[in-house]
Amino acid sequence: MTSTMSAIKLRNCLPMALSVALILLLGSTRSVAAVKLEKSEYPDEKSMVAFSTYSVLVSPQMYEAISSQIKGFELRPLSYYPTEIRHAYPFTIFQSPSAVFGDFNGDKIEDAVFIGNDSKYAFTIVILSKYEVTGKVHQAVSYSVKEFSKTPLAEVGALHDATWSYLVLRGKGRIMIPNDSSELETFELKNDAFEVITWGKAAVIYYLGEADTFKKLISAD
Repeated sequence: MTSTMSAIKLRNCLPMALSVALILLLGSTRSVAAVKLEKSEYPDEKSMVAFSTYSVLVSPQMYEAISSQIKGFELRPLSYYPTEIRHAYPFTIFQSPSAVFGDFNGDKIEDAVFIGNDSKYAFTIVILSKYEVTGKVHQAVSYSVKEFSKTPLAEVGALHDATWSYLVLRGKGRIMIPNDSSELETFELKNDAFEVITWGKAAVIYYLGEADTFKKLISAD
């Protein structure tokens, strides 16, 4: 059965402790329009996948950081991915193929990774919080947007595999990775990380190292 829904929105919500909310509509043959930045009227959204609509709500600070750096940024919709990815993807309240939320810099405030595009380029962007501590409360005061990858849309259309890269959250803790001898060894993630999986190719885990620089590990999965 085919289902059609209206445009997916990346929306600006009012300030909140948990700054990002992901609400996702699942389905094997749904037609999904572009994702746009839009202001929200909801004051108390929390990060979640609600399985009834598909929208991404971000705090005013994150919204402004994204829109000021990449005009017209739109998230990659589910309809972009082949059925095999949509059926096998491990949807949770923290992740969908083009949007992942986690604490990548260890400041107890949510960060984000998005795959999307403007009118000229396809991007993977990382949004990291900058914070201040008032008593025992960590509060985001601003966000920085890093262009993790940037490819002309014309090239993305020609290189079809490149359009089928998707995101998965890797929670902090021990993971298994292959060493130079192709044997598995333990690696400790001090904070959340994210994995970029290219359909039919490699899976790479990225974690934040010193000086806000991402380092990569080859995934054992």
